[in-house]
Amino acid sequence: MSDIPAARAILLQAIDATSCPVAKGAMAFALTKMRRVEPRRRGPWKNKMTEQKRQAVFDLARNNPSMHVSEIAALVQLNPGRVSELLSRAEIVTEGERS
Repeated sequence: MSDIPAARAILLQAIDATSCPVAKGAMAFALTKMRRVEPRRRGPWKNKMTEQKRQAVFDLARNNPSMHVSEIAALVQLNPGRVSELLSRAEIVTEGERS
């Protein structure tokens, strides 16, 4: 596992210990690359799943069995992965009810 703070401390000691300007420059450059970048803060998801959208997905899938998930997603303004997840969960539930 990496330990960036410890690696930075070792590089700083090495910079102080060496007299070669090229090595010092290379180590100083390496230090600039050893920073953790905080993840971007993302805004709220615009197209949230609502009961109306959920029902629309099921209605479209039921009434148009040949329609692709991506087409349903575009019509309902959802991610295709979310639509696929909804439909697969619905299949699992209906199979469980049949048993």
